[in-house]
Amino acid sequence: MTTPEEPTRRLVAIAIDESKYAEAAVRWAMESFLRPDDLVVLLNVQHSAFPLLDSEERYRQFAGEIEGKCTETSHALLKKYTDLLNAKNFATKAMAVKGNAKQEIVREVEALKADCLIVGSRGMNAVSRAFLGSVSQYAAHHCDCPVVIHKATAEELEKIQ
Repeated sequence: MTTPEEPTRRLVAIAIDESKYAEAAVRWAMESFLRPDDLVVLLNVQHSAFPLLDSEERYRQFAGEIEGKCTETSHALLKKYTDLLNAKNFATKAMAVKGNAKQEIVREVEALKADCLIVGSRGMNAVSRAFLGSVSQYAAHHCDCPVVIHKATAEELEKIQ
């Protein structure tokens, strides 16, 4: 007699930023996608562009201040979503990385050997995607695992403050 196999624990990565689209994706995942035994890894990529300043010393000082603020913001964001997921009893891990969001998300998802990546869609038009590029599209084309792109409804976005 055979017994049905128990589902294996999935590692689900969710890419987050400060946007309401990321929050909508996390909330949707909690309600509609995640299973109680999943391990959720939150990924936040810190990117910063530093302006050219008139001296190397001023540049280092400015860069240090900006980097500190970016790190602080990233950690607060990761804590917010970790607390939200933990309140619903999901196991979580939070990761802050630096660099180009598209490339770093794909690299971290591969390094984690994630079973799935969830990203929010900002709903950019074709022109914006062509000039700015879409993180979700890049991930869908370059990740080795399935990528779920959550496009928030107007109702979902209204609930987010």
